[in-house]
Amino acid sequence: MSECIYCASSGPFADEHAMPHLLGEFTNFPLLHDTVCKACNEAIGQAEEQVARSGPEAFVRRALGIGGRKGHAKVDPFQRGSSGAPPMQVRRRDPRTGLDLFWTIDPGPGDGSSPTSLSGREARQVVVIGKDGSSHPILVPDWMREPEQLHEKIRALDCEPQHIRWFADDDEYEWLRSLCSELGGTENQGPPADPVTFDGMAIEVTVTSAYFRAIAKAAFHYAISAVHDLRGDEHEFEAIRAFIRYGGDHAHFVTQERGCIMPFAVRTCGTHEEMAVPDVFDGQPWSYCHVCALDSDRNDLTARVQFFYGPGYRPPVYVVRMGEHPRIPRLEGAAHAFIYYPGGRRGRYSGQAFHLEELR
Repeated sequence: MSECIYCASSGPFADEHAMPHLLGEFTNFPLLHDTVCKACNEAIGQAEEQVARSGPEAFVRRALGIGGRKGHAKVDPFQRGSSGAPPMQVRRRDPRTGLDLFWTIDPGPGDGSSPTSLSGREARQVVVIGKDGSSHPILVPDWMREPEQLHEKIRALDCEPQHIRWFADDDEYEWLRSLCSELGGTENQGPPADPVTFDGMAIEVTVTSAYFRAIAKAAFHYAISAVHDLRGDEHEFEAIRAFIRYGGDHAHFVTQERGCIMPFAVRTCGTHEEMAVPDVFDGQPWSYCHVCALDSDRNDLTARVQFFYGPGYRPPVYVVRMGEHPRIPRLEGAAHAFIYYPGGRRGRYSGQAFHLEELR
């Protein structure tokens, strides 16, 4: 009888993907069957949400318009955080009002192509304008329903309020009006008719240990999916399993480096007529993808993971050390690229996985 690799329960089990579920599903890569129970899968999935909704990858996902599995609620990562992390923040002066505001970035085309420009609108917020003319925006989260909750935020500001202004969509107008009813002020109802186009921006991103647990999970589940000699329940992996399931000091398992996982030319093993994947690409992918690569010696099994590697964008490489495992053969550049379909999702799938081999 199969047992969950995390809690040793006998199920029920979930079919588990290597990639975080909110980044989409990819064909041509084995799922983990009878490996992770539904309870552990749900707990780990909550941590995974930070990758897609709060971490640096959340911005790229939003800019490209990449969705997760069908049926998942659409969440604006600039308005709501995830799994204990606050929302991403873009804060800059509004060229029309002169106010210092929080912004939300419009979703991209969702067809696998890069947007030619980034546009956005005012996030849902209350702006306190001080007597000195300074503006102090306060994001209004979903849970803020009582005026006193907003008043507490305003009292914490280092300013002397003179005027209040709020920004909200049509269906949020009454909510914001009731929050500000005792404060007076004027409103800007609804998003602007013409979205603001950004020519550059600074994005503030905050993550917790859950983010690194999700990175470690992607690497570990990729390894036990790609290498037939691994089950995942080996005692050598006890520490990485405990970190993925329960958390801990992420620095012991996950580090970061610059560059790219595969700076050499790579070739796809096999072809797919609908993907129109070229035989060779040099250093830079022809489309956005996630890349996982394994390496091992007698003392250590290591994975490198890079999310949303694509044209003109080289994200950081996460190095995940999973532990000693002397019983598996030495791996020479074992790697896959999870490539998004050009033109957008096809049915339930966002793209396809391709095995890559090094050309020496």
